[in-house]
Amino acid sequence: MMSKLANMDTAQATEYLTSMINGFKISVEDVVPTIDKLVALDNAFATSVSEIAAAMQRTSNVAQQEGVTFDQLAGYIK
Repeated sequence: MMSKLANMDTAQATEYLTSMINGFKISVEDVVPTIDKLVALDNAFATSVSEIAAAMQRTSNVAQQEGVTFDQLAGYIK
């Protein structure tokens, strides 16, 4: 789903999504809303889902350990 919405390679989308799920301990039920948030940022700002996802892949573990939520980190990155 993320690969189609973000127009990216399926393997790369899976890698990004897996990193975010593990970094923020996102439940299965929250995967679609998480993707929706990335797409909304893509549509609202001069960025892309792949850029946001790549940045989140590199920062999600540390952000979660420091108490930064997914929404906060996505807002910082946009």
